[in-house]
Amino acid sequence: MTVAIPAIIFYLYFVSRVDRLIIDIDAAGQEVVNAIASDGWKEKPKPRKKVGRAAASKPESKSSQKAA
Repeated sequence: MTVAIPAIIFYLYFVSRVDRLIIDIDAAGQEVVNAIASDGWKEKPKPRKKVGRAAASKPESKSSQKAA
């Protein structure tokens, strides 16, 4: 009994310490995921090019000119 009681006390101490480390690592991982996810939403969308008459009346390609 002189060995068993201190062994159980140390075992329970180390198990609780490991559990706390797991909780801390999980919280840090969640912070990283949240930081990555929030940065993606903060990006401004790139302006789109306007399509007008100039874009619609592009010259024909070389292959279509040879066929004619």
